[in-house]
Amino acid sequence: NMRLHVLEFSFHFLLNFSFFSLNINRMIGLCRDHKVPAMVVSPCFNLKDTPPFKSESTPDLSVAQTQQWNSDLESASEFMSQDLDTALNHLQKAVKIDNVYAATWYDLGQAYLQKGRFQIAKQCFQKALELDICPLRINTNLRSMLKHTADQQSVPYYDLQELAVKHSSFGITGSEFLIDHVHPTIRGHQIIGLELANLIRSHWLKPTGLADLDIQMN
Repeated sequence: NMRLHVLEFSFHFLLNFSFFSLNINRMIGLCRDHKVPAMVVSPCFNLKDTPPFKSESTPDLSVAQTQQWNSDLESASEFMSQDLDTALNHLQKAVKIDNVYAATWYDLGQAYLQKGRFQIAKQCFQKALELDICPLRINTNLRSMLKHTADQQSVPYYDLQELAVKHSSFGITGSEFLIDHVHPTIRGHQIIGLELANLIRSHWLKPTGLADLDIQMN
């Protein structure tokens, strides 16, 4: 039953991916037909302060593996505030037993973040996002598809995540730029708006007088 569920999820994801790609191409085509300038913008997303919405275990774990996995997770939770190294050890053991459970990768990222190992923490958070089976944040495949579509259609492309990273502590997007999983703070909106305004100006507006000046935040 678990294998069937995974296959069904994969099928629906691929189907939705195809429709998403089709709709992006159709929107660009409509803009071109009506002589409306178009730009593909990939949204930003919260890595550090948004845990996965839904996690699912590896199919067919044995009873012994499941018991050990649960034991490691319980121990990690117990030691997280007392002995970070021990908590890390248990979390590492847990992901070796079940490496597709998104929430464990997120917890591992939080542990590494507390240790000051920011790059590996970011990798764990990204892994948690990719494994989230309720994908309310854009994943790597969708971001790549948007970039590929923009290139194929010869329209400008901009990845807001790269902008968000520049304004985030340790280069990991979190609550300082986004109020939840994808929606920016007021300042985040200001930064995005000004960046897009400058991009629109540079791509489509002729420099005349004040329009030639960079738009900046006060």
